[in-house]
Amino acid sequence: MLIFWGVTPLVSSVFARSVVTVEHLATARTRAALIPLKDQSLATNTGFMMTAYGIVWLGQAMPEFVTSQGYIEPFGLDMEQGAELLNVTWKARTNLYGTSLNCKAADIKNDPSYSNAENCINTTDSEYSALDTFFTGSSLSCKATDTKNDKPSFSYSNGKGCTTDSGYSALDSQVDSQIGGLYIGYYLDQLADFSLEGMGCPSPTNKHLFLALWEEAVGDNGTSNVAAAFCEPTYWTQQVDATVRVPSMNVTEISPRGPRIPLSDNIFNRTALEYGIGTGAQGVSPRADISKTTNIIDQSSRLREFGIFGTVTNMVGFALGLDPTSITGLSNTTILAAKFEGAHKLLHALAMRQLMSSDVIEPQSRQGTINGKISTITIVRPLAIVVEILSGLVVTLILALMTYTYKRPSQLCNNPASLTNIITMAPVDDGTPRNTDEITSGSEGPRFRLLGGRICVSPLGVASRVPDSGCPSVGGGSSLTKTEAEDRSSLARPVEMSMTVA
Repeated sequence: MLIFWGVTPLVSSVFARSVVTVEHLATARTRAALIPLKDQSLATNTGFMMTAYGIVWLGQAMPEFVTSQGYIEPFGLDMEQGAELLNVTWKARTNLYGTSLNCKAADIKNDPSYSNAENCINTTDSEYSALDTFFTGSSLSCKATDTKNDKPSFSYSNGKGCTTDSGYSALDSQVDSQIGGLYIGYYLDQLADFSLEGMGCPSPTNKHLFLALWEEAVGDNGTSNVAAAFCEPTYWTQQVDATVRVPSMNVTEISPRGPRIPLSDNIFNRTALEYGIGTGAQGVSPRADISKTTNIIDQSSRLREFGIFGTVTNMVGFALGLDPTSITGLSNTTILAAKFEGAHKLLHALAMRQLMSSDVIEPQSRQGTINGKISTITIVRPLAIVVEILSGLVVTLILALMTYTYKRPSQLCNNPASLTNIITMAPVDDGTPRNTDEITSGSEGPRFRLLGGRICVSPLGVASRVPDSGCPSVGGGSSLTKTEAEDRSSLARPVEMSMTVA
């Protein structure tokens, strides 16, 4: 009962289909590396900014090996043919190319020649340090009283030889803008509205500087909250363990495995990248080819959602688009620097993607890991435990029954498991066969039958019932007396049985 109604139904329920995670080692190889320095200027075209526009404003996915932290040097793993895996990821040691911004608040001075600004007050004095950005500085609040130009205008200095000309403001007076932002690069280009080189800061020592500005008009009395910082990017590479999803190659996890090593100017052309970020054009020539205008990105329509209607630079659009939840607090220079750093990292990672080529890699391999999920048959452990318990109970009962039957008293002298054993237990005379060989020794012979403790012999054919008083003698056969038969059959009295010799 336990076997048929307990164990058997549960056995079919013990097994279930599930998905398990598997992992095995594989050989990892570099797929692409940085192209030579002489080729990087031409490769750093405005295509990376087009890609950034699609990611920031159109919701496109990150390209292969591009992350918000930087660009992962591409790698691949040698996969062996086997069971098809689901949700496959690759993990291997590789290099991360990243950038950091070092920002310092600008020394802001009002310009009476443009507006009678007064009551300039430092509203914030803070020091900010994050993973990649170090910032110290302050914000400024000024009030303008000039009736012709109701917006303050300022000059900005980094205290290290770069002081801009007076008269610059992030607010566009032509459209009566109340909010404005600028990210001004160093290089002068006819497609760029602003540049440090054209604003009175032409020192070559400052050619890697950016000036980040944010200004908000407060009320109708000409007061503005101004935030300004000079930022200088640094570029580095670092060994990391990177995990990518196959086949999209989107990076899911990065674990640092070494220190950050600065990229020298002999390896990476930072000038070409910074020129493109600051001007929106390719190359470092002071005169831009008019054909470049076909690649100019216009984010003005997107920025109207934030209430920005004046002239802005590309980095302002990317910085706001990456985190469009709010623009509150950008007049704080600390928050402003962090916003621009996020945009700078994205543009740098996309530019590095353009500078990679599979033609320059060196043959090198290392160990990697392939992780994935596979559909398989598993054992439901709770049900398996119940089956094990029931099986153990069945075995226990069988052993108990065997022990009980073995020890139970019995009057059988032999085990009646065969016809031969039964014959040896029955009372017989000298003419009665003692085994199956004697029974089958002749093709023609009498019929034997066991009746009432006697073996009687009758002619071949269907035997009739013989009374207990005796058996007729047929074919020279004989029988035991009743007393002798009873004495010999006291051990066992089988039921009536007949035997026929063919």
